[in-house]
Amino acid sequence: MPRVRIQSSADWHEYRRLTKALRDAARTDLRKELRQEIRKAGDPALTATKAAAHAIEMSGGPAGSTGLRKRIAAATKLQVLASGIRFIVRDRQVDPQYGPTLTAGSEGKTWRHPTFGHKPWVSQTGSPWFYPTLRAQGPAFRRAAIRAMHNVMRKIAG
Repeated sequence: MPRVRIQSSADWHEYRRLTKALRDAARTDLRKELRQEIRKAGDPALTATKAAAHAIEMSGGPAGSTGLRKRIAAATKLQVLASGIRFIVRDRQVDPQYGPTLTAGSEGKTWRHPTFGHKPWVSQTGSPWFYPTLRAQGPAFRRAAIRAMHNVMRKIAG
């Protein structure tokens, strides 16, 4: 699954400058605080994305559920790095055998997979959940992340 960056270019560059300034000043306390605040700001978006993964339209075959939606939700993560903030789905955590193919299929693309029964392979298409959810959550997350950045900047200045 491709990475999604929820950003506006000015704020993105400001975030990078801030993390670089904190690193250069050896302010590990403020770097840690910034990461924690950004993670806290991203929690609602991450929770909404995981809930959307649980609601993906899929059918479980004759054996019932395979736990795919649960695995996709568990593999959905928020990463706060010095170089940026991103939401990802760890393909290998969803299914090591199919990796990105299966995860992309859950997002609305068609993928083929083996089945039990008469047809050895079938095509299946999921319904988009990742990008629409993050786009809806983006503005609130962006505002909260900027607030967190400005709080750390005030501590540096004052």
